[in-house]
Amino acid sequence: MGFYTGTFQPATDDADWAMVLALFDDAGAAYDASALDFTVQVCLDGEALLEATTTAATLTRPSDSEIAWRFTRDQMATLEAGQTYDVGCVATDIDGNVTQVFVMSLPVINGGLA
Repeated sequence: MGFYTGTFQPATDDADWAMVLALFDDAGAAYDASALDFTVQVCLDGEALLEATTTAATLTRPSDSEIAWRFTRDQMATLEAGQTYDVGCVATDIDGNVTQVFVMSLPVINGGLA
């Protein structure tokens, strides 16, 4: 499975933030991640503010090579508009080995609602 860095498109503090991420190996082929547990965290200064995991069923697998999460509007409203957050994802195999999948930035903007 490849390792990704970069920046997500901005999300707002007034709507759900949902993502489906396709996973690929280093050769560009779809990566079968069906045996892995995943954790995604939205963090600021090393503190996890939001979390989705396969073990808690807040992060799902639409297919063997995809993961998906959704943070609700209420959850996103806890984030400060104008701030950029770190979003990290790790995969854990059956033996407890942990692999970093991505480290991305997430700009959060004001959604314009009161």
